[in-house]
Amino acid sequence: MQRDSHGLEYAPWKREVDHIWKRTFEYINGMGEKSQAMALESIKDTWVSYITHYGIVDQGST
Repeated sequence: MQRDSHGLEYAPWKREVDHIWKRTFEYINGMGEKSQAMALESIKDTWVSYITHYGIVDQGST
């Protein structure tokens, strides 16, 4: 889920991807505790890659 942040398609793509992540976390939030843990673990690598690539989190704080 990576795209050139300077490209013309970036803004609409970013909105769509952010919406997908939001829906994903809303869905996970509605799960039971055990299911949440399994779901979060299954998306962890993709989520961390996404937020790291786009500078959403400071690398020094992780």
